[in-house]
Amino acid sequence: MISEGITLRGSTPLQNGRMRVIFESIPTAKIGNVGIVRVELTRPGLPTLSDERAFSIIEKPPIQQTGRRTPMPEFDVRSVAGLEDPLWSTLGWPDDINIIASSSINEDDKLVIYYSSVFPKFSNKLATLERKDTALAKSFTRRYEIWLAVHSLLLYQDQLAQEEADAGLRQQGDESELLEEYQRQERCRFATLSALFAAREVQLSDATVIE
Repeated sequence: MISEGITLRGSTPLQNGRMRVIFESIPTAKIGNVGIVRVELTRPGLPTLSDERAFSIIEKPPIQQTGRRTPMPEFDVRSVAGLEDPLWSTLGWPDDINIIASSSINEDDKLVIYYSSVFPKFSNKLATLERKDTALAKSFTRRYEIWLAVHSLLLYQDQLAQEEADAGLRQQGDESELLEEYQRQERCRFATLSALFAAREVQLSDATVIE
């Protein structure tokens, strides 16, 4: 049950008795309005569990203008060769190869971008090109890595800008799980596009050589 003045923006799955829920005030909400958020959990054959929290509408914190551009870090793209690769478990990736395409870690001012070489949208196109021409397959992989790197750098800059805007205001952990899931889905979507872009570039390049 949600009181007037706020709206549900998303939630994480209920796991081990815990979940995260994010609410946001609606455009017509007024500063100072208060209300109650009540959560009920229904269990077959068992009593309903419930809890509630009070909230108040506050003014949106101003975004601090730093007057400087976010620096572009050096980057390194590295392939992870499936679940058997030790890096897979080190990175904490899920076992389902369909829901993980890449991730990035900032190491010593360098953005290291790890990508799954078994992500189906990538691996299927790569296998098709390898049967046709190994040179085209290598070109496709390089182009795919470039697209992933560009996307990761953009996400990195957005993350830094958001952290500056929210410095000292966000409660630690409130949005981390939901944000992580969103970014994973976003990387999968862009990896699918990257595979299409890279394959198209390779096809155009191949057609030019033939002509």
